[in-house]
Amino acid sequence: MSFVDELKRAEEEARRIIEEARKRADEIIKEARKRASELLSRPIEISGIEDEMRRIDEEACREIEKIREETERTIERIREQAKRNWESVKTYVLKIVSGDV
Repeated sequence: MSFVDELKRAEEEARRIIEEARKRADEIIKEARKRASELLSRPIEISGIEDEMRRIDEEACREIEKIREETERTIERIREQAKRNWESVKTYVLKIVSGDV
């Protein structure tokens, strides 16, 4: 076998290997596109995130309600104290006016 024949045979073998590699690469790309399409078509699993958001929201609402109730109690205590203070001021002013002080 001559050097030229060996060179031609090597070229043919190289072409065959390159063609097989192209076919395999095409198969891999086709499979990757198929899997990517499947993944993109599936709904994103956010139920865990939604559950966590719902839990945080409910917890925040409960905390806001506690703060609102405590604020109302504080306002009521301030009103009662103001009323008692006003009564004390009226009594004191009457004592001053009547000369009892």
